[in-house]
Amino acid sequence: MSDGSGNDSEGHGLDGHDNEGFAVAVRYPTERLARQAVESLTIHGIGALNDVLESPTPDEARFVVLVVPDDLDRAREVLGVEAPPVPDAPVASRGWSNMTVLLIFAAAMILVPLVAFYVSYKLFGG
Repeated sequence: MSDGSGNDSEGHGLDGHDNEGFAVAVRYPTERLARQAVESLTIHGIGALNDVLESPTPDEARFVVLVVPDDLDRAREVLGVEAPPVPDAPVASRGWSNMTVLLIFAAAMILVPLVAFYVSYKLFGG
């Protein structure tokens, strides 16, 4: 990895620790583009690192730009990159669906008056 000072260290941040706590802002196919992005972010006051993925998948760019998660949205804005789409999370079952509630309501609106009529009819001489 390059920290912009000429010191290259694969997989480590500026202080020699692993890059935990950083978020991938953008991926590039070449190291030159990644370095230019880091320079651009630094000019805009956003601390950034570039790193090399050890084993990218075939459809994945190898060089990544890392930023602190708090600066992720701003970094993507400065670089003109849209955030990757977030996959829709499966909706957890809430127990009662809207249709179930609607059916119970409809049944209550029919049954309650019928039961009330029958009870009043039987109580008053029917």
